[in-house]
Amino acid sequence: MSLTQRPVGIGWKREGDNVVGHVVEIRPGGSRSEIVKVIYTLEQAAENAKQLLAAMGGKS
Repeated sequence: MSLTQRPVGIGWKREGDNVVGHVVEIRPGGSRSEIVKVIYTLEQAAENAKQLLAAMGGKS
C-alpha cells in the first residue's frame, strides 16, 4: 500500500457528550474539503490529548 501525503488540518469542537474532529484537506488554491469526521467520548478525547502532549515532549 502506498501512502499519499496531503496538507490537512483538524478543527475540534464539543458536541454534547462528545468531542468531534473535522479533518479538512487543504486543496491547491486554498479551498477546503472535509475528508473525515472523528467522534470521541470525553474519556477518549482526554486519552488522545495525553498521547499528543507526550509526543510533543510533555508529561503524560
